[in-house]
Amino acid sequence: MEQNKQDEVSGVSFKAFISYSHADAEVVRKLHSQLETYRLPKGLGEISSQNAGPRDLGKIFRDREYLSVAEDLSSSVKSALAQSEVLVVVCSPHAKASQWVEREIEYFRSLHADRPILAALVEGEPEEAFPAALIEGGVEPLAADLRKQGDGWKLGFLKLVAGIVGVPLDALIQRDSQRQLTRVMAVTGVVGVFALCMAAMAFIANQARNEAQFQQTQAEQLVGFMMGDLRLKLESVGRLDVLEDTNQKALEYFEAQTDLGVDSPERQVLLAKIAESIGRELLRRDDVPGARARFSQAYEITEGLLQDEPTSPAYILAHAWSKTRMMTSSQQLGIKENLDLEADAILDELTLIREWGQSEPDWLRLEALANGNRCATATFSEYPEPETEQNCKRAISAGRSYARIDKTGQAAFDLAYNTFWYAQWLGKHGKPKEANEQYRSALEQTEAAEMKPTKEDARQLRQRMEILGASLSWGEAERPDNLCEAITIGNRLLEIEPEDEDVMNLLKRYKERKGVSYVRCV
Repeated sequence: MEQNKQDEVSGVSFKAFISYSHADAEVVRKLHSQLETYRLPKGLGEISSQNAGPRDLGKIFRDREYLSVAEDLSSSVKSALAQSEVLVVVCSPHAKASQWVEREIEYFRSLHADRPILAALVEGEPEEAFPAALIEGGVEPLAADLRKQGDGWKLGFLKLVAGIVGVPLDALIQRDSQRQLTRVMAVTGVVGVFALCMAAMAFIANQARNEAQFQQTQAEQLVGFMMGDLRLKLESVGRLDVLEDTNQKALEYFEAQTDLGVDSPERQVLLAKIAESIGRELLRRDDVPGARARFSQAYEITEGLLQDEPTSPAYILAHAWSKTRMMTSSQQLGIKENLDLEADAILDELTLIREWGQSEPDWLRLEALANGNRCATATFSEYPEPETEQNCKRAISAGRSYARIDKTGQAAFDLAYNTFWYAQWLGKHGKPKEANEQYRSALEQTEAAEMKPTKEDARQLRQRMEILGASLSWGEAERPDNLCEAITIGNRLLEIEPEDEDVMNLLKRYKERKGVSYVRCV
């Protein structure tokens, strides 16, 4: 068998050699597959690889299954190491404890002192995951953190590609994002062709499963990009309408896969996300019944996943989001039955997975939203609940953490309101000093609002106007500049929407207060 292995690698040049512990075999198979199928975007030059296209990475060596009974590195592995341009070490506590990973690093370094060694962190912290040979001499290698709480799989993968090929990471990210965006825009521009492709994939899946697997992977990666990075980018520029048609086509595709028996929990999670995405678009267009139908579909999916794995933090969180969407649609339809119980259940579920969720953006976002809603509701209730202050503090804490990683501005907007609700609560409970501190914090968070008469700015301006006005009720009456700014913003908002009655009423109150206080605004 060893001679056969030697024959297989003899004379073959490898772009990279993956060194890993077999305890990490599943993630390595995924990494190996994506590296060998990845094509460098146009504009970054060509790759010199044996038996590969000009933009393909080429062969990546990872096969050393037979080493488990050997006492030393086999000649085939040594040959592969000798003919590899780059060494990729998949780092985890298992890899750190592996004698084979240590020996492969040492052997590669002895042969190629000038060739790059890249670390791909998949589990644990660097100090408990990096093999000793990797950081010999106190020099840490270029590392890509593939963990969710690190770079994440997408960015970490691109870091590895950049290191293997030797291109600037920023240029690769930009070109790769442009390629993804071009693919999606092509999909949105030719919806009929997209639908045809989806139908073709479903047909292939039924007729030739091996070929369909590649098509499914490509389609699902595209849908994952649409539901994640692309949605955030479009949301930040107010262009979510671009996703409307593709959401529906993607949903039809996944439903077709399920009907053909091609299914998995991962596909069910994506299906639930697509249904929720469609529901949010319908809600944005005031089609509340239609939105509720899609939210209900997502609810049934996440409920089924949770029944199969009731202790899975990811499924607990997914179902908590489904409950939240259902509650939103219920409120807008005037359905009030059991809403408080559902809200309590969501908060309990978030608490249950708190330790796991601290590094999960979706958990932080829902923690801020659910506690913020409870804080606002109880603040304006005649009988505030005793744990309201704790809800307010949790909403602010989670909101601050989420705002540090959110790229859309929504987290900062929500954080300003949650801080505002907490200030209201403190003021109503005889704590004007603490209330003023929170009002000032909320105002600082809204200072980035642009004073331009456009609809895109209206939401932030209106928020700042409300907080400025409310702050005058709790010890800030001696700040005439707050009152004057609130009036200025109100006038700006009426330039955008001249018939906005809420703004007109607020502006009338502020002007009356200005007259009583003899305030002069410059």
